[in-house]
Amino acid sequence: MSIKPIDLQTLFMHMNQVGRDQAQQKQGLHLQQIIAGNELVRESEQKDSSVNQANPLSDGPEKIHEDDEESRGSKKRKQGEEEKKELKESSRNYYNDPDLGNKIDISG
Repeated sequence: MSIKPIDLQTLFMHMNQVGRDQAQQKQGLHLQQIIAGNELVRESEQKDSSVNQANPLSDGPEKIHEDDEESRGSKKRKQGEEEKKELKESSRNYYNDPDLGNKIDISG
């Protein structure tokens, strides 16, 4: 496909506009980076000059021991819950009066 002279004239007339558009795109990227850098600097200066909330300490080597204790505690809790269930089942056999034995009169 050949280029006709009229096409060349059109291309040459738009050459300046194409060059400006490409330069603006390159400068736009550069300007975006500058703006992002300035924003980062501003945020870091604000963090340095302000009082920040303390971060919680990270888990250290003692966490391993806590996990072991928690698993032991959960076993004890499960055993305690099973005992409570057994007591409830055994107490269901008896009739309890809701008005008797629930309140103690200490006013004398």
